[in-house]
Amino acid sequence: MAPAGRVAELLRRGDTAVILLDGARSDVPADGLAVLRFRPALWDEGDECYLAELYVRPPMRGLGLGRKLLSAALRYASDRGATHMDLATTSEDTAAIALYESMGFDRHAQRGPDTVAYYYEIDLRRLHGSPSR
Repeated sequence: MAPAGRVAELLRRGDTAVILLDGARSDVPADGLAVLRFRPALWDEGDECYLAELYVRPPMRGLGLGRKLLSAALRYASDRGATHMDLATTSEDTAAIALYESMGFDRHAQRGPDTVAYYYEIDLRRLHGSPSR
């Protein structure tokens, strides 16, 4: 399925939101996007929000658009009733780390002297012999 079709399907389900950052050029539909996924929280009445994607086109990076997009995502999630937002990034993405930390996100691996957090994922299709994408 093409990305546009998949995004449309996710939006219809109601637990995903996409925020587009208007394109500066008429031939580019957007300079960036944020994909938010909502799920019921266990310990709070509201939802939790997972920032699945925060992307700014490479030629537009360094102009503050990531901050603008993340600010819009935080407002949207809060207005929708989410109580927390979480995300994952790699240690190599120093620009993203700087952005997230400057916006108030806690990096759990540095919370305390004995606290280390890891993000894990598994391709469930491998468990059952299904072909990967």
